[in-house]
Amino acid sequence: MVLGATGLGTPIWESESGDLLNWTYRGLASDISQECPNLFKLGDDWVMLTSPYTPVDYYIGDFDIDTYRYTHRVNGLIEPTKTFYGTNILFDADGRCLLFGRLLRTFEGAAWNGCMAIPRVLAIGQDGHPRQTPVEEIEMLRGERHSPPDTALDGTSKVLDVRGDALEIIVEIEPAGASFAGLRVRRSDDGADGVRIGYDGESVWVGGIEMPYPQAARQDSIKLRVFLDKSVIEVFVDDGARVATNFIDCGVNDLGVELVARGGEVAFRSIDIWEMESIR
Repeated sequence: MVLGATGLGTPIWESESGDLLNWTYRGLASDISQECPNLFKLGDDWVMLTSPYTPVDYYIGDFDIDTYRYTHRVNGLIEPTKTFYGTNILFDADGRCLLFGRLLRTFEGAAWNGCMAIPRVLAIGQDGHPRQTPVEEIEMLRGERHSPPDTALDGTSKVLDVRGDALEIIVEIEPAGASFAGLRVRRSDDGADGVRIGYDGESVWVGGIEMPYPQAARQDSIKLRVFLDKSVIEVFVDDGARVATNFIDCGVNDLGVELVARGGEVAFRSIDIWEMESIR
């Protein structure tokens, strides 16, 4: 049995019983806030996820089965905002750790509030922090493929010959010293509107969401994998080293895709875009 309490740290205690009537106290398992908790073993590590009414926290460490005490070595955020929230974990027959979450949009009457994010495969990277990648089954929804040629831009932009509001986009970007390197999706025909996704030298932006990504943490190029589904964007950076989800509000005819370079030269390589089919 696991018991919780309110107050500073909202700790949890563990007790055990052979008859469910007489209980033996086993100790304080953790003093980490336990809203929507997941505690599970992943490889040689024990991972804890919590959703404390703020962005989902992760903790990676050890769980001592004798003392029932969880301690962590590293911690951070699964995503920079609480759009992705209320996680659950499953392990499939192939041993994959599958991460599920719902998407929150909290104002009254908000469209798409509570919809499910793309299921993710969760792993621990060589740096000891999580890697999140979309399940490979999502590729079953790929329709027509477009592969524009590699492109170099210097302080300009280029509208691609692809349109849609349900797309998967993969592109490698070499930002060099540009002030912004990336994409705009759901671009209006006159270019006045659109949602930008890209890198500014210190952070990755997904619409108005900022994910710090200092140069010391990345390679010379950045790989973006973007899933656009009408009013939802999910972006996986460098094979899941950074992930962000955002809701967007666009005109129904805003369907353009644009490569963008600001303040310097940017190389766009290995561009692939799929028109995504409905899951129904």
